[in-house]
Amino acid sequence: MLTCLLYVPSSAITKSNTIMQVISGSFSNFFDKSNLTDEIDYNNLLSNYPHPIFIFNQKKEIKFRNKSSLSIISESENTIPDILTYQTEDILYENGEHYKIYIVPLNSMESSCILINNSEYSKLVSTYDHELKNRDYLLAKLIPEKFICNSDNNSSNEKMTNFAMIMCLHLNNITDPEKVLSVYTTLYENKKSWKNINYIKCFGNNFLVFWGIFDDIPFTNVNYIREMIDYSIDVSNDLKGILSNTDYSIGIEASGPVLSGIIELDVPVYEVFGNSIESAQELSLSAQPNTIHISRSLYEKIFDKYNIRERGGDLKLLKQGNNQTYSIILS
Repeated sequence: MLTCLLYVPSSAITKSNTIMQVISGSFSNFFDKSNLTDEIDYNNLLSNYPHPIFIFNQKKEIKFRNKSSLSIISESENTIPDILTYQTEDILYENGEHYKIYIVPLNSMESSCILINNSEYSKLVSTYDHELKNRDYLLAKLIPEKFICNSDNNSSNEKMTNFAMIMCLHLNNITDPEKVLSVYTTLYENKKSWKNINYIKCFGNNFLVFWGIFDDIPFTNVNYIREMIDYSIDVSNDLKGILSNTDYSIGIEASGPVLSGIIELDVPVYEVFGNSIESAQELSLSAQPNTIHISRSLYEKIFDKYNIRERGGDLKLLKQGNNQTYSIILS
């Protein structure tokens, strides 16, 4: 029977005074020395072992069971269920408990089945998995999900792309918190219809919407550019029910490079850097009411798709110098 103990976790053995005294040969506290025989001692040991133990033959007939096994199979049942005849790391038994099963061949005819209750361990694993999901949920609120996936694959906390589109929506002298929240909600609600939007950021009176910072979009991809324009038009139309035309302005820049990544702080902060972000801000600040202000490089890609007019006069962009800019006229 000592063979069974080879398959039992050592912690379970060392915590049992009975087992340790039997192994050490000190039986005096438990048995009458005059009746001391291997068979009696070890049968007594197995009978009182805290984990369920069965000994069964090739026909799956139960030849021995200890007291703990009665919680698994009633005394009136004489055969062991198939599920208990295979060694496995974890099963959920019909009594609602998780068990790890050890199958120990005793001889050519018989084997033993030892069940170690895994319920506490399973609860800890379940709790751990739940906490991981909560962590991922909270992390997704701080960091774009697509960036997390890229970071997992590349083991990098940063991403450089040669071309991205940035929309900047600037609020003019808006101090009503409810209106600011309505703008933020409008941007996010419209985002649901446009799968290629990567990230929305708010700071001060500006809202930045990033498009293509993970996808390495070629500047020749007019479909991506049109999607950003269409999104901006949808947002502007929705804002008309919240703000007046003079309460906000929109600018769009499409250029690069753009660097995005996680700043290593106690709380992870996701940031995007690049001259094109400042250009989008400058375009929004100088936009006329009821228009979307765009650069010439963007105009050259979409000039025949929208109602566009020259802004008039060169605009001096901080990082690009004098530029001819254009306005998409909103209906």
